[in-house]
Amino acid sequence: MADLIDLQADQSGFAVGAVKAELARKLRRAVSGTGRDTLAATKDDTKSAFSLRTQSRRSPFSRLANAWKLRVYPNDARSDTLSPTALVYTKAPEIISAHELGVTIAPKYASFLAFPTIEAARYGRRIFAAMLTPAVWMKENRVPLRFVPMPYGGVLIADLFRVWTRKNGRNKKARLAVFRRERPQVMFVLIRQATLRKRLHVAEIARRMGGSLRVAIEREVSAS
Repeated sequence: MADLIDLQADQSGFAVGAVKAELARKLRRAVSGTGRDTLAATKDDTKSAFSLRTQSRRSPFSRLANAWKLRVYPNDARSDTLSPTALVYTKAPEIISAHELGVTIAPKYASFLAFPTIEAARYGRRIFAAMLTPAVWMKENRVPLRFVPMPYGGVLIADLFRVWTRKNGRNKKARLAVFRRERPQVMFVLIRQATLRKRLHVAEIARRMGGSLRVAIEREVSAS
């Protein structure tokens, strides 16, 4: 009789383990699916906010949507945990936060914010555009910049900077010799502050997806 009782207990424990494992798989499917939906929603919101569907890949925000990532814990899909977690995060939290809240950016140790123009980036090839400052540009190119005041702030101009205009010809050397010009170029635009308006709705997406997770769990658990 004792052996029979022990056998029944073992079978009961096996049944409980099987039920737990199946429930864990269903919960993970629900969490993973909702996580993927959340990831897609945040990417779509970012793309819509900056009209990335109509802009070229050279847009400064073209990689912002792809900075959103998804991780599901535990990493092992065969784990029988009953508390799986999906984490949707971004590799650019400061940029995302600024465009979600709306902020005003002002210089901390200078009078102006300096934004490099296309010409400045072109002649500063060894420096990333985000790191290109007037001081770095002048050091790299050995060309002084002249400040010209404007109602909004001002511009920094490089005088007598050589601009190579390539046109059809017999050889490169001849073209450069014939079409070389020297003219002033605007390298930086200076403004006193910049205001970023609210574009993103991450908190709203998180609230909406919280309800979606409950529905997904109920659907998975009730499925046969």
